[in-house]
Amino acid sequence: MAKIDQLRKMKLPELMRMRDDIGVIIQEKQTIAKDEFRKEMEEKARAHGFDLGELFGVRSKRGPKKNGTAAVKYRDPKNAQNTWSGRGRPARWLADYVAKGKKKEDFLVE
Repeated sequence: MAKIDQLRKMKLPELMRMRDDIGVIIQEKQTIAKDEFRKEMEEKARAHGFDLGELFGVRSKRGPKKNGTAAVKYRDPKNAQNTWSGRGRPARWLADYVAKGKKKEDFLVE
């Protein structure tokens, strides 16, 4: 109870700074605990000849997703094979049209 009484005597700005500092420390400790737990579980799985990702269906966070494709958003009117989803770097055919003064909205698939 003595600690609570000490906190009650503190001014509001001090308490708010302390709360923010405590939040940072809690976040750091949670991150450390997660990492330690993950390492422990990976070691146990490996000891039994398993991969943790295979056991729980966890996909690696590295690299792009391998499944699924984006829908076609733009199409070349001169060649229907030329398409672009609107993601990533613009298709060369579309960039050429834009360089010639066209708007990419002119090539939207309806």
